[in-house]
Amino acid sequence: CADLVETLPRHDGVVPYPFDANAWHPVPEEDDGVVTIVHSPNHRHYKGTRFLVDAVDMLRVEGMPVELVLVEGMPNDVARRTYERADVIADQFLIGAYALFAVEGMALGKPVLCYLNNRFRPYHPEWAECPIVNTSPDTLATDLRRLVGDPELRRELGRRGPPYVRKYHSLEAVGALM
Repeated sequence: CADLVETLPRHDGVVPYPFDANAWHPVPEEDDGVVTIVHSPNHRHYKGTRFLVDAVDMLRVEGMPVELVLVEGMPNDVARRTYERADVIADQFLIGAYALFAVEGMALGKPVLCYLNNRFRPYHPEWAECPIVNTSPDTLATDLRRLVGDPELRRELGRRGPPYVRKYHSLEAVGALM
């Protein structure tokens, strides 16, 4: 996994997260006047869920039309339908790398918020093309405010996701590396 590179005895085994890109297709954003942010906190403490909740609360107080949906304890098919209805996917804000949830979000054509720690970049040259909005607890509210207020930015980041997933995470791409 991307954030474990510093603990590996060798780095020649680090490959992007493999993903069946043929099974996931972009789903356009619904323009219903509310920006739905979906977060799947399988580990709330490690993903920094509290920072997302605080940022969304702050935006609501400011009058921004946002809704936060936490995907927890639901079957995979229900979770996937929830991801498809998202306007923004919020992955994690503490670990410093992305994994399956972010890849799923990009494959669906959704803009993704996630913390990408610069110390891992030398091990992940693919990040130079990554459309993820790199955010941390300190910048999360600002980055979220920008995404909520700019539908064209959401669409542009979303459009860049599926080709990135296909190029770096598809079973074909990862298989070719192996």
